[in-house]
Amino acid sequence: MHYDQETGSVFEALGSSEAGLGSEEAEKRLLEFGNNELEEEEKVSVMKLFLMQFKSILILILIAAALVSAVLGELVDAVVIMFTVFLAGVLGFFQEYRAEKAIELLKSLTAPEALVIRDGHDQKIPSRNLVPGDLILLQAGDRIPADARLVEAFNL
Repeated sequence: MHYDQETGSVFEALGSSEAGLGSEEAEKRLLEFGNNELEEEEKVSVMKLFLMQFKSILILILIAAALVSAVLGELVDAVVIMFTVFLAGVLGFFQEYRAEKAIELLKSLTAPEALVIRDGHDQKIPSRNLVPGDLILLQAGDRIPADARLVEAFNL
């Protein structure tokens, strides 16, 4: 949105300046926009995550095929199909479970503090309190605490 605009027009659009936001304005924006955090989704239980693997239309067709095979007396075919369905469910479950754990790990790696300019002075604040218009100062090795537009860079 602001990546291709001049720095002055970005400051104007965000109601900010090279002196950063004022503390009062930052508090108002924090109330308006909320915390700088990924929204937590409701945790799904392990059992529900496993059962969700069997909701796919393809899995349901395979289960129906296994039932038809069993009714027709083809028990070997029915067992093979059900084993395949179960294996697909187990593999899907482990994939989703690992993906959820990876997301949790990424959340724990987010920068806990950010160095910003507020009221014309450098201040360390919790990164969850960053708001649109904050001027973030980054140094070598810092984690980037939020989406941002570069205003000035040295040795980037």
